Amino acid sequence: MLKEDIIKEIQRLRDMNLSYQKIADSLNERKISTISGRSKWNKGSVSRMLVIRIDATKNNQAKSNMPNKLNRVKQDSGDELSKVKHQKEELAKELKQVKQTNSDLQNKLNRVKQDSGDELSKVKHQKEELAKELKQVKQTNSDLQNKLNRVKQDTDELSKVKHQREELAKENSENNFPILLLELMKTIIPFYFIHNKYMK
Repeated sequence: MLKEDIIKEIQRLRDMNLSYQKIADSLNERKISTISGRSKWNKGSVSRMLVIRIDATKNNQAKSNMPNKLNRVKQDSGDELSKVKHQKEELAKELKQVKQTNSDLQNKLNRVKQDSGDELSKVKHQKEELAKELKQVKQTNSDLQNKLNRVKQDTDELSKVKHQREELAKENSENNFPILLLELMKTIIPFYFIHNKYMK
């Protein structure tokens, strides 16, 4: 495609109020090569083609169109600047939301840690109380076992005494009644004291 035709095509698209980048994209999509043929179209190369002097008429027309082109460039620049400002504001809002979310999550985490610490303290306290109760139960069981052993021992002693008294009773006759009575008293008195000892 000739240089003049390319310039005309660019001018036609520009008259349709297309930006330089959109014109470059259109030329590249239609596989229209640049003047050098070594690169693709971009907004800079499109802009340069519009200011090339073809002849005096084209030059004058280009000069007369320059204010309009400049206005379009300013408008495009203003639009791009507005977009950038809007994006910046949106990003600032998102960043604020992210910071607030992080703050909320940190507060929740702190509450969870505090609750976990409180529950752990309660569990430790309950464990200590149970350990104390278990120790008391063991001591009580030990005391009861000792008392039971003493009762068994005293019962064995009492059984021996009863057995001895029975043997003596068999050996003595009716004439030895005072002696039997004395032996019986010796048996009853210790039993009385043993009974009183464990009934307290």
